[in-house]
Amino acid sequence: MRTNLHILGLLVLAAGSAQKLPPGPIRDSPQAKEKETVQAGGHGWGVYSQVGNLRCQGSGEAIVGFRIRRGSALDYLQIVCAPVNCVGGKCGWTSYLSEGSAGNPSGGKTASLLLCRTDEALSGYRATVKNFDVGVVKMEYVDDVEIQCAKISGPASAANPRAVAVLPDGRTWRHAGGNLSAGFGSYLNRPGVCSSTSASAVSFAVGHYGVTQANVVQAMSLFCGATQGACPSGTSTNFPPLAGLYGRTAQSCPECCKQCVVLQGSTNPITGRTDREVANLPVQRYNCHLYTLSYLNYVTPPIPKGRVPRQYDRTNIFGMDWELAGTSLRAVDMQKYGWKQISPSSVRPGDIVTFGPPDKYEHSAIVIRSGDTVVLRQKPNPFACVTDLTWQEALTFFPARPVSVWRR
Repeated sequence: MRTNLHILGLLVLAAGSAQKLPPGPIRDSPQAKEKETVQAGGHGWGVYSQVGNLRCQGSGEAIVGFRIRRGSALDYLQIVCAPVNCVGGKCGWTSYLSEGSAGNPSGGKTASLLLCRTDEALSGYRATVKNFDVGVVKMEYVDDVEIQCAKISGPASAANPRAVAVLPDGRTWRHAGGNLSAGFGSYLNRPGVCSSTSASAVSFAVGHYGVTQANVVQAMSLFCGATQGACPSGTSTNFPPLAGLYGRTAQSCPECCKQCVVLQGSTNPITGRTDREVANLPVQRYNCHLYTLSYLNYVTPPIPKGRVPRQYDRTNIFGMDWELAGTSLRAVDMQKYGWKQISPSSVRPGDIVTFGPPDKYEHSAIVIRSGDTVVLRQKPNPFACVTDLTWQEALTFFPARPVSVWRR
């Protein structure tokens, strides 16, 4: 980051410290290919005992939240990490662990856990900063903090072993009190946000505060993971699980980037009408089953058991993002529409392929080409565009079993 001295890296000016840090500029710089966000606090002078960064320790882990303690300043900050797994186009975590920390774990009057949803990772932060300006001496302290969470779109990689790929849209903020606001003597710092990955580390400076010279987190920023391996503009979310299929690495896999289907004006003989029907829907408002059910409704003669596709809705309650509704698909639905299971060896255009248990399929797709290379058209997840995958790519990316083929 850049400070008032225009030096990259979290930088503070030390007037001395309990551990005898040398006077003058002190900085904590990001690793190669990492980028740093805006810094909060630490601009001016301070008495510092520690400068460093907090990183998750396990490979494949990502920062998913903070534990904090605060009184009149941010006394303590601890990162919360979780191992992220991606299966069938869905990424998330099931357990978390509190890891590295900075500041005084006994300080402050209130303790809070700021935690992302289990399909999100920490992608940004925003802080309020106390400003003490007495003559030529200026001191700044982080006062309070909130986190930004982003939907996980891909796992950690060799280029980003401590960060995961995240989506740019649909991000939400988490604050212990609901909303972050600046109090008397404080100001709201600019947000520090990572664009395409989660935060790979938290950079910090622990300084002395008040007449008791208590240790507090005086300054902080985020390091963001490298953007290596991103797909070109106009493609779907990267499909890193396909790398092994093509003998590639996740950082160098052109086959892992799939072109988005041009829905508007589509003339595909199988899915053209469905493509045009969903063309004006926001990408994040429908899933694979809405796409498939829309197709079912126009290729199947009118029947009393027909269903209306439901868009994928979410709501924000108490700062948390919750799924409200989305179209689902089951074997009983296929049967009510008059479709029957057939052998996958005889698949042909117009057939429907389902993945997962019959009581609630995890994925569905439409066959648009057969022969030597069978091609399926589907929406990989509610946050990716409609994409074509070969049969083998689909089996690799959606491991849910059994795989069933249906024909009217």
